[in-house]
Amino acid sequence: LTEFGAHPTLAGLYYIPRTSSGYPFTASVRQLITAAITGPGIWSHFIHPDDVYDPNRSLGLSWKELKRDFGRMIEFVRKHYPWLRFVSIREAYQILQKIDSSGAEFELKEDRLVIHAAPGLQLRLRLNGYKMKSMEGLKVVYRYQKMSALILETVQPTAYMVLEKK
Repeated sequence: LTEFGAHPTLAGLYYIPRTSSGYPFTASVRQLITAAITGPGIWSHFIHPDDVYDPNRSLGLSWKELKRDFGRMIEFVRKHYPWLRFVSIREAYQILQKIDSSGAEFELKEDRLVIHAAPGLQLRLRLNGYKMKSMEGLKVVYRYQKMSALILETVQPTAYMVLEKK
């Protein structure tokens, strides 16, 4: 597994590994997508030029079937992860560089989470047995229905969240 991030010795080179590829939307591709988005929060998908013609990659499906499956894959991601932004690899590089250089700091003191970060930083917070009591300097981008987690965005340089045990 290659991590996302700047190359340790080559300036300007950034690792953005693919997490899935091809057109067929199989159970294993769904698992790769879900693991990528619920793990690092990033999904990168690659299509090989010969994915349509290679019977191993196309699973013997016709172009019409491959196109339909790829559409189902995109619909799955949009439905289950509506907060995810679809960007080009160049935009992803710029976003990840900005996040890496942001100097964001997180501090948990008892029931209070303090976040120092530039406005616009999105983050996923797993609540792990806590619930949000109040917040300031943050907005909720997405609230999972079946998982105790939130997608948040900073709207002020210093943000606060007070948590309480469920």
